[in-house]
Amino acid sequence: MHVGPDQNENEMKPRLERNDTGRKLLSRLWREQQGAELVEFALSTWILMTLFIGLIYTCFGFYSYTYTSNAAQEGTRFAIVHGGTWTTACSTSAPPNFSLKYNCTASAADVQNYLKAIAPPGIVPSQITVTTTWPGTTATCASGCTACASPNTAQSKGCMVKVLVSYHYALLPTLIPGSAFAFPLRATSEKTIAQ
Repeated sequence: MHVGPDQNENEMKPRLERNDTGRKLLSRLWREQQGAELVEFALSTWILMTLFIGLIYTCFGFYSYTYTSNAAQEGTRFAIVHGGTWTTACSTSAPPNFSLKYNCTASAADVQNYLKAIAPPGIVPSQITVTTTWPGTTATCASGCTACASPNTAQSKGCMVKVLVSYHYALLPTLIPGSAFAFPLRATSEKTIAQ
């Protein structure tokens, strides 16, 4: 600033001090704005991470449902090729000691052991429940069928077998042990015994 002939330096000091105060105020506001950016970044990161983790759990839910659906079909297939034609029982043991046997008649426990043994990574075998029934019907006879009516003939060739697979998918198993946020997933498959 230019000092004129009728002004001295002492008159100029208050103006300079006021300018320094303004600079300090602007500097402080600038710093506060940077802090606001940090807070905004933290909040937006938290929101994005929550959405990302939610997306992962949703995808894993679809993975679990796909497993449940395929497991019902696999269990039915296991039961139709291990029908009452064979004279020996499969008598499989539960995983991890499961061993697949051939040329044998499957029971409901054998179907359950088989499905728990083939559970893919990420699926908790203890959460799998398998209900296998032989309703005593055929593909062409819905009720009162004589060919499949007795317990001895319910697993005969041409009779129906029905497998219901239930899996309890825990939404947040790592954050809340024993979580009440579990969704029961169910799938049913019914086929005609081939052997």
